[in-house]
Formats: sequence, C-alpha cells, structure tokens
Amino acid sequence: PVLVFPGGTITNMRSIISFKDGAFACGQPVQPVILGYRFKHCDPTWTFTGPGLLMLLFKMLCQIVNWVDVEYLPAYVPSAEEIETPRKFARNVELVMAEAMGVPVAKYSVEDMHLQLAAVKAKMAPETGIVGFSKLRENFPVETGRIKQLLHVFKQMDPSGKGYITLAEFKDCFKRGFHAPSPAQCELLKKFFYLLSGGTASVSFREFLTGLALVGPGSKHSAAKGGEEPTQVSSPSAALHRIEDKFKEQIYAQLAFAAFAVEHDDRITWNEFNELWEWLYPPTTQGASPDGDAPDSCSGRQIFEEIGGRNCEQLTFANFIAYTDKNPDFEKRLRVAFFDRMAAVLAPM
Repeated sequence: PVLVFPGGTITNMRSIISFKDGAFACGQPVQPVILGYRFKHCDPTWTFTGPGLLMLLFKMLCQIVNWVDVEYLPAYVPSAEEIETPRKFARNVELVMAEAMGVPVAKYSVEDMHLQLAAVKAKMAPETGIVGFSKLRENFPVETGRIKQLLHVFKQMDPSGKGYITLAEFKDCFKRGFHAPSPAQCELLKKFFYLLSGGTASVSFREFLTGLALVGPGSKHSAAKGGEEPTQVSSPSAALHRIEDKFKEQIYAQLAFAAFAVEHDDRITWNEFNELWEWLYPPTTQGASPDGDAPDSCSGRQIFEEIGGRNCEQLTFANFIAYTDKNPDFEKRLRVAFFDRMAAVLAPM
C-alpha cells in the first residue's frame, strides 16, 4: 500500500481542501483515513495565520502528551465513470471524508497556501493570494509559477499592497503601458473595469486573473468561443451566456483598439499601428505567431491592409471590429499581447 496525502498538506480539521487528482488517476480502490488531533492546551495543527513551526513545536513539547486519532473509513471502490474521470473520483472521496468529519469541503487547495506565502513576500495582504486554484485550473491551463509572476504584475498595479486595484489605478496602468487615455477611452476603461469587478469599485487579484491575465488562446473559455457556433441553443440560459460572451469579446476588441489609438478615438493610423505591432512582435520574431504556436507569415503591414484595405493609411473602429469578428484568433491573440505589454512595462522579468 502507498500512503498519500491527496490534499498536499494537512488542515486544522475545520474543513477539507481540494484533493489533487494524482492519487486517483490509477483508478484503484482507496482506503480513506482521517487523522485527528485531540488537545487541551495547544492545537498542534499548523495554519498560515498561526504560530510558526518552531513555536508550535515548543508548545507541543510543553504538553505532557500529544494525541492523534486514526479513523479508517470503509474502502472506496470507484465506479466506471470515476475511473474514467479522476477529478470526479477525487471529489467524491472528498465528500465522503468531509461527511465523516462533519466539516465542509473548502474550494481552496495547497497551491493557495503557496500563493499566500508569495503574496506575503511581495508585501501584500495574505488573502490576495487566495484565488481558488483548483477551480481556476479547471478553466485555464495555468500553474502556480505563472500565477506568482502575475502576482508581481498585480503588485505594481497595487503599489500600496491592499489586495485590490481601483479604477484610477487601472487607468494609470493603461497610461504606463500604452499612452494617456482620452476622455472617451477613459469611459471605455471604466466600462471594462466594471466588467472585471462585477460592478464593484475594486478589482481583486482573482478577478484580474480570470478577466484579463489568463483569458487567452489556451484557456478553455476562449477555446469554446473560438470554435464553431452550435446550431441550436439548448436553453434561454445558454442563449444568455452566448450574448454575454459576445459582449465580452467586443469589450476586449475595443480595449485593443484603444491601445493602438493614440491621437484619435475613432481611428488608428499606420504609424500608431506599426509602432505598437513592432514592440509586440519584433522583426526578428515575426516569423512566428504571437502566441508562438504556429508560423505566421503576415507582417504588420499585411495585417493592417487586411483590416482596412489595400494601401490604406488608417483604420476605423468599424474596420477593426469587423475584422476581429471574422478572425476571433486575432482578437484573442491581442488580449495576450495587451497583457504582455502591461506586464513587461509594470514588472519586467
């Protein structure tokens, strides 16, 4: 038998954190075991906000005896569906153990603890790093290393380390990354900001991740929108989600347009387009696509003329939106480029 702590750590018995799939990927029966710690004076379980490990060890030594209760639950035999889907297998074992302990299943994982530590090292509030990593990973191909990098970008957007950014700070980041926004562009940034925040006055790190930094060609959310449209809508709710997705795509396209448009709100000149395009995709790398997945023979000038027509010298907003509607991959790649530009300016690696 192999002993595995599927959560990656132990908890203080007040909840169960998300289990990793690895222990369940082989599809074999498992023997759930609950470890409980009885105490009178010193709780021996470590938590992030509790005493450090040395102080915890000292307190345990001050107790005459430290107890651990080991409870074996009935062996769990996976169904055929659980064998095929380790995530479902892990989730159901979580529920069985949580019911036996009489505690809830938390939506957090051990990676959230690691991100908390990274937030503290960056002189940010510990709760900034709690992003619900296991849920994020279900929708985005992301690892903790990438999120830690994004945390440093967010730190530059939130210099006071309060754990969220305001509309004024978001506008300032746009100014630092691209150019000073015009009054009309400020209204667009405001609209986009409230889309990220859900209508509140601030954007948290998690909202920043899911709404801007992680939405790109690799995300499951983007892949669904980039594929073929379903021929039938299964429910009014599905139709509403499709309308909402379309609205979000338009907002991202408008934001990309604003990043290019320096002198005018309603059009982009060739010089403006070329300056930012060459920064995003230097001439030495223009033989590859912006996301690095496949060759892309189109130069900035070719893209510009595809959008506005042969020998054009400026693009209207209507040209730009029409092109992104017909070429969803272009719009998605611009989202990635938009964030990469801000990241390079705010927190260069």
